[in-house]
Amino acid sequence: MIEVVLRPKRILGSSPQIQSLQKLVQQAALTDSPILIYGERGSGREFVAEILHETSHRRTQPFEKMNCSGWTETFLETEIKRRLDRAERGTLFLDDINELPPHVLALALSDGRPRVIGACDPQQDLGGLQNEFGIRITLPPLRHRKLDIPILADHFIERFAAEFDKSVRGAHPLALRKLMAYEWPGNIRELKNAVERAVMLATGNILEVTDFSFLAVEDEDRPLQFKIPGATIHEIEKEAILRTLDYVGGSTTAAARMLNMSVRKIQYKLKEYRKAPEQRAQKVQNA
Repeated sequence: MIEVVLRPKRILGSSPQIQSLQKLVQQAALTDSPILIYGERGSGREFVAEILHETSHRRTQPFEKMNCSGWTETFLETEIKRRLDRAERGTLFLDDINELPPHVLALALSDGRPRVIGACDPQQDLGGLQNEFGIRITLPPLRHRKLDIPILADHFIERFAAEFDKSVRGAHPLALRKLMAYEWPGNIRELKNAVERAVMLATGNILEVTDFSFLAVEDEDRPLQFKIPGATIHEIEKEAILRTLDYVGGSTTAAARMLNMSVRKIQYKLKEYRKAPEQRAQKVQNA
């Protein structure tokens, strides 16, 4: 008999926003207070709720989830009571909680058996009932944490390569550049779907920029600051490094990964670029 070991869920990323989120989720899981998750659609609201449940003392109890949008008030009131009973002393996750009538939301929060985790868009108003949630967690949209895109992309590539029995093992730096240039209105869910499509249709071992041709990126073909032919290798390298740093928000680690260069070399080059104007100014003074 083969024993299957399931890896615990974790919030992927190394950006400052995600490091703060990881700590807050870890602390919140230890409490019994109701939790309100603010996040855009596709940003991982249900995923974070599952982590909160699985790392709490309620993890052996049921995790019950319900999307509250699109139902009549009568149905919601009846269904909430049924879900509260099914959740017992576990966790009841209510997505789009802003769609609940105030008295139904108050009923869920006053039950006291399962811990209630609600989620909604940051722009939604709960009519003052948000104050009933002891802890509030805000999930950053993917466009505000682009440093995490290479990590997330690698995760999804590995996942779907195994699922589709493909030999895809990574993405070309130019493909990663395109992923980081895109604004991801659908957040992590859209990135996951994009990588799934690319891996499923891939014909090689590495995902190329053409594998993501369905993503429309503004200024993707922004003109270079020099002409080819005619540019020196130094000019081409400088443009590549500075553009990549711009795309990754200044992270030399992320840029090094995309460019297949060492972090030390990029840092050395940046010092060289900063010194160049000073050296030119010094020559003018000495002339």
